[in-house]
Amino acid sequence: MSNRVKISLTIFVVILILAFILVPRMGVFLVVDHELREADAMVVLMGSVPVRTLEAVDLYEEDYSEKMLLVRSSPGGRELLEEKGITLPGHAEQTEMVANELGVEEENIVVLEGGAGSTREEAIIIKSYLEEETEIESLILVTSSFHTRRSYAIFSNIFDTLERDIELISRASRYDAFQAKRWWKDRESAKQVAFEYLKLAHFYGWERFK
Repeated sequence: MSNRVKISLTIFVVILILAFILVPRMGVFLVVDHELREADAMVVLMGSVPVRTLEAVDLYEEDYSEKMLLVRSSPGGRELLEEKGITLPGHAEQTEMVANELGVEEENIVVLEGGAGSTREEAIIIKSYLEEETEIESLILVTSSFHTRRSYAIFSNIFDTLERDIELISRASRYDAFQAKRWWKDRESAKQVAFEYLKLAHFYGWERFK
């Protein structure tokens, strides 16, 4: 056996070992779920409305926070429907409706304008709100489990320029069906892992320096 073949086989074996070790951990790595404690407000991130809203309502009922912050999003193609007189409720409107139906008082829900189209835009809008609402010093970020690492990284990055420290508590919804430990055996979980790693690469490679 030539040295070139031996080297190739060695590299192949190393890759197999690394894959065996790392692949099962890829889903778990995405989940950042901090120990819960009371906070001045919670941010319910847009997307997966049932999963994230149900978690937020539970936290409200469990007295972890009574103020719920939502950022109005801008669904693609919404303006085309509005031209025809049709109003398409965004994630914030849907979340507000569900939360109200489940017992969250209207005065405890704050919907912020801005037409956010990404987690980064949500963080920027929340940051602007915090610059005015100086009594808020802690936030619970409520989102889907696969989204927790990226959302926590984005909010931490955006909040770095605030004049005060904000305690961020990342909360993965208990209603999320994401299979963190066996993600490759579930089609939807596999798609979420693939997309999240692409988005994480984009964030760490470019977005956090904007």
